[in-house]
Amino acid sequence: MNKEAKLQSKMVLDFSQNRPNEKGQLWATLNRTLSQRDGQKQLAMGLQRGVSDLLYLKDGQLAGIEVKYPGEKHKRDHVKKQLEWGKKITKQGGFYFIVTSLDGFWSIINGEPKGVYFIEDIEKLLQTGKKTIFF
Repeated sequence: MNKEAKLQSKMVLDFSQNRPNEKGQLWATLNRTLSQRDGQKQLAMGLQRGVSDLLYLKDGQLAGIEVKYPGEKHKRDHVKKQLEWGKKITKQGGFYFIVTSLDGFWSIINGEPKGVYFIEDIEKLLQTGKKTIFF
């Protein structure tokens, strides 16, 4: 398991241990494919490129939470696709964040996001024109 997957697993495990009454309100979207053929099948079944790693539903509000391990590089085009999806969710009244730490994750869950990337922050990173982005 890579560092990003370990961080996401830690978030989900902590959530399940500390918020058992909210079971089913935090879930993962497995936007990974095994092959090109598998990718085509997944797309036909509803896979959406750019959808957040985690989705959190609380009091009728949906938050997309994209997990990034700090200091690792990400392809600009992939981040751009994720941002496009984030904008769709916010236009519908939801929220979108990129998070790089367990503390940042909990700040979102507790309704006071800090130490996270907001849409405006991500847009600024994309405006640099670099092919890779570090969070």
